[in-house]
Amino acid sequence: MGAVSNARPRQQTNLTTITAIKVAASSGATSIDVDSTTGMVATYQIGIELDNSEYHWTTISSVTDSDTVVISTGLPSPAAVDREVHVREV
Repeated sequence: MGAVSNARPRQQTNLTTITAIKVAASSGATSIDVDSTTGMVATYQIGIELDNSEYHWTTISSVTDSDTVVISTGLPSPAAVDREVHVREV
């Protein structure tokens, strides 16, 4: 095999951080307690797994502390402890 011409490094886009719900969140909640907010930044997208197994995607408004994140649109239904939380850079 010959050398690859014009080789370029792969671009990393939409990096995903995965954590979980730490304290059950009710319908309408905008302040969400998670296991860790490491890697979360205001304006990133966040997807929270709801009790019906669907994901609620919205934007992070702020990161309050090491385990609390505020989202721009309240949850449409509850999310129990240990439900997945995905965060990606936009």
